[in-house]
Amino acid sequence: MENNHLDFERMEEICKDFECMLDFIEQYMAEMNNEISKADLGKNDVLHDIELSRFNAFEGYRMAKDLQRILAVRRFWKDQQDVLRCFQNFCDQHKGLSAAIAKLLRNVNQKNKNAEKGIIRLEFGMI
Repeated sequence: MENNHLDFERMEEICKDFECMLDFIEQYMAEMNNEISKADLGKNDVLHDIELSRFNAFEGYRMAKDLQRILAVRRFWKDQQDVLRCFQNFCDQHKGLSAAIAKLLRNVNQKNKNAEKGIIRLEFGMI
C-alpha cells in the first residue's frame, strides 16, 4: 500500500485472476473428461479384439501391452482429474461466485472512480 491508499488495481487483478482460475478449471476438466473417454474407447476396442478374435501368443502379448499402455494413460488423466476435482468441488459449492466477482469488480471500479474524483478535487483545492 502506497501513501495509505488502497490498491484498487491490485484487488481488481486478484479478482480477475480468480475468474480465470474458475474458467481454467471448467475447461481443463472438460479436456480431461474427453481424454478419459478416448482411453475408455481404446480400452473397449482392445477388449473387443480379445473377445472376438483368435490370436497367438505374440498377438495376445501385443494386445496386453496395448491395453496396459491405454490404462496407464487413463490412470494419468484420472489422477489429474482427482486433483482438479478439489477445486471443482469448491466452485460447485459457490455456483454464483463468478457473477458475484463480476459485480464486485463493477463496484470496486465505481468506488475507485469516485475516490479518484475526490483526490483530484482535494489536490486542486476544490473541496
